[in-house]
Amino acid sequence: MPISFRQILIIAFVGVFIYLLSYFEYESIKLSAFQTETNTRDDVIIVDHHSKNGEDGYGTLPYEMMKRETNDDDMRKREMNDDDVGMILPQSYTDNSTTGSTVMTNKLCQRGDIRQGKWMNRWNVTGAIGGGSELAQPDTYRWVPQNAVTRNTMTNANNESTCQYQEDFNSTLFCDLMENAVIMFIGDSILWEQYQSMVHLTGKRVSTRVKIRATFKRGLPVLINVCQDKNVTLMYRWSKQLVGEGTSVSIDQMLREYFPVMIVLNSCAHYQQENSYVENVRYALDLIVAWQQLCTQRNLTSCPFFWKTTAPGIPDCTKFTKPVNSLEEMEAYVETHPMFHWEKFRGQNNIAENLLKEAHEEKGLEYSIIDGYEMGIQRPEFHMSDKDCLHSFHLAAADAENIALLHYLASSRTEEDMVRVREHKYDFPRVTNVKTDGTDIDWTVYNGS
Repeated sequence: MPISFRQILIIAFVGVFIYLLSYFEYESIKLSAFQTETNTRDDVIIVDHHSKNGEDGYGTLPYEMMKRETNDDDMRKREMNDDDVGMILPQSYTDNSTTGSTVMTNKLCQRGDIRQGKWMNRWNVTGAIGGGSELAQPDTYRWVPQNAVTRNTMTNANNESTCQYQEDFNSTLFCDLMENAVIMFIGDSILWEQYQSMVHLTGKRVSTRVKIRATFKRGLPVLINVCQDKNVTLMYRWSKQLVGEGTSVSIDQMLREYFPVMIVLNSCAHYQQENSYVENVRYALDLIVAWQQLCTQRNLTSCPFFWKTTAPGIPDCTKFTKPVNSLEEMEAYVETHPMFHWEKFRGQNNIAENLLKEAHEEKGLEYSIIDGYEMGIQRPEFHMSDKDCLHSFHLAAADAENIALLHYLASSRTEEDMVRVREHKYDFPRVTNVKTDGTDIDWTVYNGS
């Protein structure tokens, strides 16, 4: 007897139903196994840095301490291709003291992993970070550390060679970690890009015109409060070469006027002869050591200090249209096209790193390094124009630097660190001095001047 069209439809429907049932059962088992794994191990997680807390390692994990509402999207399940890399971590961080479980299982990516990363295509561009420029489109790439866990190697996630790293900047986590903090960015126009990125990533806006008006007209800080009720103050102070000359206020004066609980520092864009550079960096690091000692006297258990390495300009930058994932190739290109001393940036970054180690060993400086050099030199296509191949019109590299900064903070902050900062009283007014739209200084803060 021939089969009717209706019978064919019924058979097809049953087949599709059985296939979907088996598929979702498989996905459920896989997710359940992963969640079990993430809540049963209690490995010690260490990330590169230099502190007094131990041998170049961190102690506890604030990832375990963050109290956030759990929702159905706790586990991100993005569609990714075989080459795409993403962090397989729960989005919500629970309190270890109440659950008795460890949210983080695999070791976090260390500086060596992050430094040797590369720019990878994003599978879901709509979920990408928006660039720092108001005119920029979301970046279609993200910085992925070497050995970061991939979705298609989930079963090997606990392999010793793999590590975990967040895909994007988690503003809620940042605000939780740094509640009531005053964070000071001290440096040149390249550090301004990281400051501008941080302001944007935490929900506000600030244009480069603000920096020019504040620093060159009045020698003022740029001060913006973010994180709503968490009340984090982001402050930028211009310093051309880490000394008080010309339009630059001395770091000593900055720290007398405003006492931050975290500092991000750089110097390299304005080239100096080696002797001057060494002298100025040493001077600045001595002030940072004194600041960290004062933090202890003020009952703060940790005042993080970050040094950012600086990426050089890229000669004839407009000929590039995408990332170049080869540090060696880009370094060779810059060195064989000498211009504005950009080919010497690598050497000065190395000098600074040696001086940081020296200050750590001899004076107890605690520090971490944000490797802006590696991230920035491999994004040549985002520089301003053929007349400005040093600065960037899109803050993709600066966004990546702030993701690394957050990664280090989340690896090092303890519950006690956070409590002490939340309770800290500042002796200066924390008033935003930038207009709401981020286009200019709010001069009414200065008595309408």
